[in-house]
Amino acid sequence: MGAALGPILLGAQMVSKIAGIRQEYKSQQRAYEAQEQAARQNAAIVERQRSQQADAYAQKQAQLNDRMRLVRGQAAAAAGAGGFTAEGSVNDILDSSYDAYQKDSVNLLSQQRNDSWSQYVNQVNYLNQANAYDTAARNVRKQGHQKIFSTLL
Repeated sequence: MGAALGPILLGAQMVSKIAGIRQEYKSQQRAYEAQEQAARQNAAIVERQRSQQADAYAQKQAQLNDRMRLVRGQAAAAAGAGGFTAEGSVNDILDSSYDAYQKDSVNLLSQQRNDSWSQYVNQVNYLNQANAYDTAARNVRKQGHQKIFSTLL
């Protein structure tokens, strides 16, 4: 009976060791998968922020357009009230206002593009992190299977 007990104990040790290896790699795999999920959620958040940012810049541009129309209207009204025609100094004032408007508009567009690019880079970085975590999780699983196989041999 003692001779039969040896292989049973060896088998039990083997099963215990394999279970330990499996638990270890599964734990690492779950950790990497959780990090991957967090990175993908961060990428989705950044994407939504980019959309909100575009809306905010569109609103700023609309306000800039409204301000330009108001300035032009006020200048035209003042000129008309003063009996001036749309020539000379009134046109100079309107042209100057329009030049300032154009510069502000271009600056706003440039800021929007820079902010959008920055957010896009953040989003891509999060997606790259997610892909790296996914790869790490698959590698840990594969290494765990190899450890189990070598233990069985």
